[in-house]
Amino acid sequence: MGRSKILQRKMPEKQEKYKKLRIGDKAPLFELPDQQGNIFSSADYLGKKNLVLFFYPKDFTPGCTAETRSFCIHYAAFEKYNCQIAGISSDNLSSHQKFAQKLQVNFPLLSDRDNSVRKMFRIKKSLFFIPARETFLIDKNGIIRHHISNLFDSEIHVMSMLDYLKENRF
Repeated sequence: MGRSKILQRKMPEKQEKYKKLRIGDKAPLFELPDQQGNIFSSADYLGKKNLVLFFYPKDFTPGCTAETRSFCIHYAAFEKYNCQIAGISSDNLSSHQKFAQKLQVNFPLLSDRDNSVRKMFRIKKSLFFIPARETFLIDKNGIIRHHISNLFDSEIHVMSMLDYLKENRF
């Protein structure tokens, strides 16, 4: 009987660990290096700017190139809503530097080599082996306000975020 009580107490913690983050949840705080080697800290934006974090599978792949290019093209629109954009993948800094240079990226590309931030945001792999493509809008208070997960339609992430910002008058 004593053992079953221990298991019952531990079970919710384990379930909580794997539960997807939802709209209204507090976003995890993290630090990662960007393509220039500077440390990007999500805590630096609390009380100042909204964050648009897009997790993507890999630099230079067609879908990731289209998604990143779309965020670049619409950068001014996100600035209008006081948003800082950041892309996150497990690629190394050298790959991010080349990718950013090729696409003339005007926002940080963050290197999550060990997938620790991906795990903090509870993002699993798609199709068993491909890192998922997910985007989060986090408000100035650190609360998740919008989320989209779509591996195959990479450009919908940008439009979905902008539509949400416009409709909710951020």
